[in-house]
Amino acid sequence: MRKVLAGILGFVTGALVAALVVVLIGFSVGDLKYSKRWADILMLIFVGMVLAALFGGAMGVVAGLRVAEGQTRRAAIIFARATGTVVVLALLGAAGFWAMVRIPRPNPADLQKKQWARATGPLDPTLGLQLAHSLLACHASSRSLTPDALGASGCGHEQSLLIGSSLTRFDSGDKGWRWESVRTPRGDKVVVRPDPLLEQPGPIFEFDDERLLVRREAPGAPDFAIDTPIPAVEAYRECLLASGADGCAHLEKQRAPETRRMGPAESHWIRLVNPDTAHLRITLVPRGRYREGPFELHITARGRVYMFQEGGGWHVTNNRSSGIAIAKDPSPEPCELDPKVPCATEARQTASAARESLYQRIATRIRFALRVNPGDRVIVRFDPQTMAGLEHAVEKDLRSQQVELMPYGPVENFEQRLAEAVAYVWLPTSIPTPADQVAALARWTNRGGWRHEIHVHWMEGTLDLEGRQTMHPPGMDERYIAAADTNPLDMLPHMDRVISALSNEVRVTTLAGTDLRFRTLDRPVNRQLGSASSVDKAKIRIDRHIEVPGGVLRVAPVETTVNGVIVMRSFWIREGVRATDVRLEFTNGRITRATAATGQGELDNYLRTQPALTYFREFCLGMNPALAWKPGDSVIPYYGYGAGVVRMSLGDNEELGGTVRGGAVRWNFFTDATVRAGNLVLVKGGRLVVK
Repeated sequence: MRKVLAGILGFVTGALVAALVVVLIGFSVGDLKYSKRWADILMLIFVGMVLAALFGGAMGVVAGLRVAEGQTRRAAIIFARATGTVVVLALLGAAGFWAMVRIPRPNPADLQKKQWARATGPLDPTLGLQLAHSLLACHASSRSLTPDALGASGCGHEQSLLIGSSLTRFDSGDKGWRWESVRTPRGDKVVVRPDPLLEQPGPIFEFDDERLLVRREAPGAPDFAIDTPIPAVEAYRECLLASGADGCAHLEKQRAPETRRMGPAESHWIRLVNPDTAHLRITLVPRGRYREGPFELHITARGRVYMFQEGGGWHVTNNRSSGIAIAKDPSPEPCELDPKVPCATEARQTASAARESLYQRIATRIRFALRVNPGDRVIVRFDPQTMAGLEHAVEKDLRSQQVELMPYGPVENFEQRLAEAVAYVWLPTSIPTPADQVAALARWTNRGGWRHEIHVHWMEGTLDLEGRQTMHPPGMDERYIAAADTNPLDMLPHMDRVISALSNEVRVTTLAGTDLRFRTLDRPVNRQLGSASSVDKAKIRIDRHIEVPGGVLRVAPVETTVNGVIVMRSFWIREGVRATDVRLEFTNGRITRATAATGQGELDNYLRTQPALTYFREFCLGMNPALAWKPGDSVIPYYGYGAGVVRMSLGDNEELGGTVRGGAVRWNFFTDATVRAGNLVLVKGGRLVVK
């Protein structure tokens, strides 16, 4: 009886211990929270627990019988070995659990994708191009590049080909082309490329809101325009220019019947022999007889709409809703004109977009600065090498006026053409204006009325500390735009306070030793607010010269009241030649003594050969806070129009209402001046303090 009880007790104890070991090891290693197959794991643990319990129970019976026989030591050894065996077996089983739980196994969908990828050979680029064309057609309706918008505009059937879509089938009917909408610095664009599983680099098809479809052979490779009709139509265009329509019949595959009349002219749908033009709609619009009037070619391609105008050139628009391109639309990209030329990189496109945005903002400021009525004639002078294209932005923004774009340089009948204009716009340039044009402009503005000039010298206005034109640093355009956007009403109270104070004696001093006094008396003060709103009240010629950006007060002091000394550490004379520690002593507005620590001879010769520079010209005080000079800056923004900058110049001051003549002008800038008018401090150490 004792052996039976001992066996039963040993069985129970061994079974419980073995089962507990299996459960503890199984749960700790299996860690059910990481598994989606927890039911299977529980079943395996249960089976292991039962088997371990049976084995442990059997060993427990043996151990119990040994205890009953008094062989306690032997029983302990048997029980320990049994427990160790259970632990080892449980650990081996747990390792299997861990492998099943933690090591990822491909699900059936992943296996299907890999099998599809292995079975798919090189892709047919024409199928990728077809997908790009389909998306382009949807964009024509949606005007958006997001997947949802394209899907809602007729490309719902293409949603299964989106990269990452759960709808993709990966079967024998899948041609391997995918698309996605990608965010870039210029905005969204649609990219069509091989499925990433195929590990094929390309080709890649892309387009953005400009709708120019391009192809690149691999990521980072140059891209080239496709579907551009211009090269295919060039032969027909050349033939029309050379011989007219009658001599180009051999290039026409079809000329549809007359579709509409445009005055005396007819338009025709044309199909050309060139197979590259088979998908194009080409409209020939003769205006009058050939060789007697210009003609136009209008072409509707898959992405963009083009127009060639005889006597002009090619123009393009991405606005499909307008139906046609017009002469004010921009020229095509170089890569559209020549398929061998790569298109602009994304970085260049981003820079181009930023430049176009800047040009538009400048054009808007010019329009606000002008005082013209619809239909008034405005002359816009431009330099093709300086801020190229700005003139077109200005012309487009002034669409309600008659705009004449006139390049800088010699112009036939300049004064006659100027006589019919109300406004004259100076865009940035490095080309000197001929003296006869300068004189004609002076006579024109002196005639009064609404005549005025808009000065947008921009890069020319960025000067070094000696007053010479210098490099226009990055970020300066934004400062100039901010300055142009400064509300004149914000500066006006300060300007009026300064003008009132200038009725007293003015004293200008600097740390270098300048100490000059003068009076303005009844001389008019020019308030440069960046607007021609009061041009009809102009008192002097300079009142008709509107600066963009503005923000300066200018006055020619009464010459006989100017007395004292101007001191400059460095005085530039010509390239590579300067004088140092220059002192110019004034008596009754004229230099009576000029000395220099070095360069005395050059200074003397400079003043002797330009007599007008021996007279004081004007006093200017910058008022625009957006152009303020900061200590450490290497440039002076826009001619010293920044708040607190003082400009005291020499030479001819006729345009300011002064008495000095001779034509020559020299500007001298002071960024650390202190200006007092009577008892009122206007500027202290280069900082505008008048309130």
